[in-house]
Amino acid sequence: MIEILVGLQNEHRNLARIADLLSTRAAAVSPPNTADLTLLTDTVYYLTHFPDVFHHPREDALAGWLEGRGVLSKELLDTLASQHLELSVQGRDLLRDLESLLRVETETWAGLAPRLHAYADALRLNMATEEERLLPVAFGEASEAPHAIIAELALRCEADPLLRQTDERFAQLRAVIIAEAGCTCDQKPIVAYGSDTEGNLR
Repeated sequence: MIEILVGLQNEHRNLARIADLLSTRAAAVSPPNTADLTLLTDTVYYLTHFPDVFHHPREDALAGWLEGRGVLSKELLDTLASQHLELSVQGRDLLRDLESLLRVETETWAGLAPRLHAYADALRLNMATEEERLLPVAFGEASEAPHAIIAELALRCEADPLLRQTDERFAQLRAVIIAEAGCTCDQKPIVAYGSDTEGNLR
């Protein structure tokens, strides 16, 4: 269970960098060139095909288990589910409209930029909620996790395409994250969160 929780934290680190990338690009006054627009499209595609499909469902399952144990409020469970649904809807609509802008159809940069910024803010809010209110509880209950919930969470795991050198679609996105944010994508950061008094992970 600890490995799964640390994995979620590490994914948050890359997602935070991606949120910064979206905000930076959205703040641009001039419309992006084709290369930057393609980068933004690939970024939103990534968010709708990895976090929405694998990362957030694991958090929902984790929150459901903790709520069932009586250590997480129903209000927080509903909040996380609502945030994840909002991100999914925003991402799907943005991807459609970014692809439309790439094809020089009906969308405009002036209309899309504020929505990209709002999407990045929503992603940050969701991660902050989880880091402050979900994961600390999960680390505290990790030793009590039954095989069933561990197996369910493990079954939902999928290798992050940003970490796969063979995934060519995300090569540019990965390179930009490394260049702009010092991403340590080739390494798994050591996270000491939830350690016992002797410094060993529980």
